[in-house]
Amino acid sequence: MKTRKIMQHNKNRSGFTLIEMLVVVAIIGLLSSVVVVGLGSARQNARDARRISDLRQIQNALEVYYSSNNAYPAALTDLPSVPKDPSTGDDYGYTGGDQTYLLGATLEGDIPSGANHISTGNADTIDCSVTTSYCVQS
Repeated sequence: MKTRKIMQHNKNRSGFTLIEMLVVVAIIGLLSSVVVVGLGSARQNARDARRISDLRQIQNALEVYYSSNNAYPAALTDLPSVPKDPSTGDDYGYTGGDQTYLLGATLEGDIPSGANHISTGNADTIDCSVTTSYCVQS
């Protein structure tokens, strides 16, 4: 008789089975992987926006340098503070001196519509004819 009471007591216990727990964990894993994939493109777009913003900031610094020296610097290291590429930490491509310069960055995505993009020339290792390169010149 004692065994019958114990079995009835176990039947009335509430809780989740192992299968139910595994299904919930699988669903959470699937949803989180979808979110991570979705955030990847947002991060890429954010890094590209940062690159374009950095190039505009460098352009402004180059114009200030030009107004003081009547020539553009031969290298970006002549400027007081130059931002670096957000993912690699490398310098942006630059070729300049005297009256002209060419400044460029390689984007991870396509160039945004309405961007001030120059599609000719070469800035160090930046090939401005490639659709993922964002280049500006004086």
